[in-house]
Amino acid sequence: MDLPKNVKKISSTQNPRIKSLILLQKRKNREEQGKFGMEGVREIKRAIACGYELLEVYLCPKLFSDEATSTLPMLLSQKASACFEIDEKCFNKVAIRKQTDGVYTVFASKTLKLEDCIPPKKNPLILVLEGIEKPGNLGALLRSADGAGASGVVTLDDCCDPFNPQVIRSSLGTIFSTPLVQTSLENLREFLKINQIDSFAAALSTKSISYTQLGYHGPSAFFLGSEAQGLSQESIKACKHQIMIPMLGIADSLNVSVAGATLLYEALRQRTCSSPQK
Repeated sequence: MDLPKNVKKISSTQNPRIKSLILLQKRKNREEQGKFGMEGVREIKRAIACGYELLEVYLCPKLFSDEATSTLPMLLSQKASACFEIDEKCFNKVAIRKQTDGVYTVFASKTLKLEDCIPPKKNPLILVLEGIEKPGNLGALLRSADGAGASGVVTLDDCCDPFNPQVIRSSLGTIFSTPLVQTSLENLREFLKINQIDSFAAALSTKSISYTQLGYHGPSAFFLGSEAQGLSQESIKACKHQIMIPMLGIADSLNVSVAGATLLYEALRQRTCSSPQK
């Protein structure tokens, strides 16, 4: 496929722009530059639809999928500050996926505040994540938050970077649809108190009760920790309630992404059923 004549070509992996894309593979550089790289037409389209600013576009026509070809007019209409055609060697240098559709982009990051987790006229339902290290788990949790209509996702300081390419891929682009805020436990605790948001720690302890025994009709925040360590004692103490998901087999816990989906959809069920649980 021929690209517009004003699209410049890059054929060297030593080109400064290619080197800059490689740098964005590291969290430190993404945070310092306030932008992130991304491939995958589905995810790119969702980022644009959710209001993320497209900065740069890199196209490899030889690798175009049918979806990439049909999406090209929309991409070119975004008026990104830079658009280039790159060869396969350059594209493979910056791409993470083995199967690609020939489109790589750079977007500006968004700086959101905890207040963004409380949309106007909406009863907040917030997912709080601590110590989630596996990108696949974080991506799956973001998909569940999107599907269940959560008003926000909060990652505490020790979580993996939400804009890791593997997180974006695992989330299927839903990372862009729900406000995502990174903060400290101290800031979050004060925010929940000021806004009268009830907090529920998913934890195995003598104080924990089944998640089905409580109501989540009002402003609610679910706290989830890593599979290996669970929630820290500090986070558990910051919550009003401790809840658990009953395990009837030999396993003592669920995958954290499954646990998150279970809690979020229970809240959704309660909020939409005709006879609210007390």
